[in-house]
Amino acid sequence: MIVQTQQDNEKFPQFYSRRKDKASAKVVDEGVHFQNTNRTKYAATYLRFKGISQEVAVRVLSQPLQRRQSQ
Repeated sequence: MIVQTQQDNEKFPQFYSRRKDKASAKVVDEGVHFQNTNRTKYAATYLRFKGISQEVAVRVLSQPLQRRQSQ
């Protein structure tokens, strides 16, 4: 049995688990899509408008390698 710790997540971001809140996951996925098709500023505004925390928005939009995998 493998036990994943927060420390593991910090060392190995590819092991981030999928987001449990499916509504927020959909919004974040849409924000990433907007970043890819428009601009980061547009995506950030969208995420803020949809209630995604600034901490999450900054991480998702500025660190694509640390994104959780969408379902």
